[in-house]
Amino acid sequence: MYKTAILLTVFNRKNTTILGLRNLYNALKKFQYSFFDVFMVDDGSTDGTADFVAKEFPNIHIIKGNGNLFWGGGMRLAWQTALSAASYDYFIWFNDDVLLNENAIESLFEVIQDQNNKCIVCGAFCSKEKNFTYGGLTKKKEKVIPNGKIQSIYYMNGNLVLIPSFVVNKIGILDSKFKHIKGDYDYGISAIEKNISVYTTKTYVGEAERNPKGDSRGRKLGLNIVQRFQALYTSPFIENPNITFYFNRKHHHSFIYCIFMYFKTIALTILPDTLYNFFRRKI
Repeated sequence: MYKTAILLTVFNRKNTTILGLRNLYNALKKFQYSFFDVFMVDDGSTDGTADFVAKEFPNIHIIKGNGNLFWGGGMRLAWQTALSAASYDYFIWFNDDVLLNENAIESLFEVIQDQNNKCIVCGAFCSKEKNFTYGGLTKKKEKVIPNGKIQSIYYMNGNLVLIPSFVVNKIGILDSKFKHIKGDYDYGISAIEKNISVYTTKTYVGEAERNPKGDSRGRKLGLNIVQRFQALYTSPFIENPNITFYFNRKHHHSFIYCIFMYFKTIALTILPDTLYNFFRRKI
């Protein structure tokens, strides 16, 4: 029997978290070839999330965050805790806002075992209307739609990801530079750069709706220019140009490209909302 650690981080959405965990446990019951331990970071929730989870799922390891971890920091803490607790064959990233199919976990392991446990597998998700929402993208950021076959991807979303210990031993865990945005992309690309393939599942593994698009990651709408720049460099939910520069340089983009992308973000932030909405795809 394999031993697998499931990692998640949550904050102030107890009903979403409980529903997500119920679907997760239904999927775990369908896969009989591994023991599973769940490590959940509660990053300072004030709605009683930790108590609700502990009551319904007493076997989950709940780790208290400091309220400032966000996705990247929370997942790192969960991962570090799991590594300290036991020796695991696999690690699964899990986002609590996805609704897994019963065969979701089985679908992940089907791919990784076909590839001799030497790869990363990213779960593909769709909307209620069965349109692709999250999963894998090509290097040109084209969606990789599940087609019943194993397909390589370049960018991976972190909603549901299976990582064997082989990969962790080679590249470690999530980079602490990425507090919220780009951490999943970075991990997948870091693996590829070490000649470790990243694949998507053959089929959709569940439903996940796209996050609201009222605000772009490149800037925050509805603010004056001073507020926009403050948000640009302080909010973990917006693409901080310093972090983007680090990401691009880490993955071997030219210095000129990195500078261009940095000042592209600055230019978009200077523009008022009306011009930003018009020009953001043209600059």
